[in-house]
Amino acid sequence: MSHLSLSSIWFEDALISLLRSNVAVAIPLFILLLKLVVLRISGDLEELFRSLVAIPLELLLISIGLIFAGLGRTIPFETRLGSDRSIDLHGTVLVLIISGCLALLYRVNKALVIYMQKFFAAMDSIRIPVAQANFEFKGSGTTAWKTAWAVGYLMSSALMWVTEMGVSVFFLWQTFLRLR
Repeated sequence: MSHLSLSSIWFEDALISLLRSNVAVAIPLFILLLKLVVLRISGDLEELFRSLVAIPLELLLISIGLIFAGLGRTIPFETRLGSDRSIDLHGTVLVLIISGCLALLYRVNKALVIYMQKFFAAMDSIRIPVAQANFEFKGSGTTAWKTAWAVGYLMSSALMWVTEMGVSVFFLWQTFLRLR
């Protein structure tokens, strides 16, 4: 009886070596991904939505945690600076900047949740008349306006979330660059 051998996928070796060399970054990101998968499997869509909205905030918290680990000298942080005093000062300033950004993004995130709630409310008010058998979209001006508002809320929410993700990924990347 012959044994089947599994060969590695073309990117598997590169991915494994990247994860091994950056375990401090890989573990929090993996836990974040695992949380989303568990929420999806459990079927709690409301909590999954809240978790997706909070991803930018969690990425900033991961950045702060990595900086604290670097300041505690458990992982290499800003080794190019040389002295411990310079490393501590740089890390403290970076934590303060990211904390300020975190506070700002928290406010934006609250507005994002409100816009998404308005979107869902607008969609619920549209579904009721549209579900009727004799509904015609041409003659219903209020439904058209509600649809326009719903699209506006959705686009505003998407723009806010993408902006939050861009800022969070930028700070996580900058933190990652300083860990080498």
